[in-house]
Amino acid sequence: EIIVHKVAHKPQNTNDLVSNFLKTEGVTKQAVYKALRSLLREEIVVKQKRFIVINSVWLSQMTHFIMKCEGNINSEKEKAIFGPLFSKRQTTLRFKNTESLDIYCGHLILTLADHFKDKPFFFFNHHEWFIYDRPLSETYLYETVAERGYKVFLTLGKDTRLARDFRKRFEKGNVQIAIDDSYKFPITDYLCVVEDFIIIARYDKKTSADINRLMTEAGIMDENRIAQLSKILTSCRDARIIIIRNKQRAQKIRRSLAKNFVIKKSEL
Repeated sequence: EIIVHKVAHKPQNTNDLVSNFLKTEGVTKQAVYKALRSLLREEIVVKQKRFIVINSVWLSQMTHFIMKCEGNINSEKEKAIFGPLFSKRQTTLRFKNTESLDIYCGHLILTLADHFKDKPFFFFNHHEWFIYDRPLSETYLYETVAERGYKVFLTLGKDTRLARDFRKRFEKGNVQIAIDDSYKFPITDYLCVVEDFIIIARYDKKTSADINRLMTEAGIMDENRIAQLSKILTSCRDARIIIIRNKQRAQKIRRSLAKNFVIKKSEL
């Protein structure tokens, strides 16, 4: 997946690609070549002298497949959001691990964003640890939000070096990021609010406290810190998403989170 992501941006010199992987990903040369051979065998990439490039045939196939899927599932998305599951005032979804929760949460948020295209989305994250746990998927999510012009207002609840670095990297145009440690949301809860939807990603107290400690103390997220984060997440015993539909409560949270942003009152 990482190789395809790199090659998708521009053709990669094979030697440079392998060398960069050895420096940044902590894998062996044999593992990189094994992955390259697999991609070549599956016709996802092709070799052009010393360069690895995306196979145009595979890319065309994927584009056709995606267009076909989008045409079929748009109506299903509407049913998924406004069907019986989400018509309740409160619904709880439990997950086996933090990764499963994060994957579903990304799907849910993009689905809502496609429906509420012109509405502001407010997020509150104590720490932006997701970007270190699943960097490619999370980066893609932020890039997609920025490209599609969705209005995103993200508040980070701890003023740390990591939070400041994240804001510098991802704040742009329609994506505004604030850092404010005055909010009293439970350390277990990460919020997304749009229209009358309140989406809470909730983790158990020990996992949340360990994440908070690690992300507060870390100046940078090197390999050792990322390994610590992975260990913490693996030990998570309770990961759930709580979906609440309450217009008054949602508006109250939006107005509270809006204080650090440039946004029209009419949009709240």
